Amino acid sequence: MKKIVMMLTAVLAISLSACSQKKTETTMEQKVLVAYFSASGTTRGVAQQLAEVAGADLHEIKPEQPYTDADLDWNDKQSRSSVEMQDKHSFPLLHQEAAASRKRVLT
Repeated sequence: MKKIVMMLTAVLAISLSACSQKKTETTMEQKVLVAYFSASGTTRGVAQQLAEVAGADLHEIKPEQPYTDADLDWNDKQSRSSVEMQDKHSFPLLHQEAAASRKRVLT
């Protein structure tokens, strides 16, 4: 989870620096979206701040099964988050609404 938070923070920082660069004239209005996944709420706060600064829309990517305190117990090697972090190909299933939204974007 710490790796995910660090990656999201880096992406957010890059996004902010891109937003602050001099804008060139375009014929189309550009929209910005901050999409985030936050199991414990930490990333949510950072994403909300970024969206406010960037004037962006905000979208939460939700897991199909919400995380419990036991799921987020880093000291328990069998907890859901620990198991997901150990397997680099493991991702939580997304909430149907998020999955349907992602499908619309990809097609």
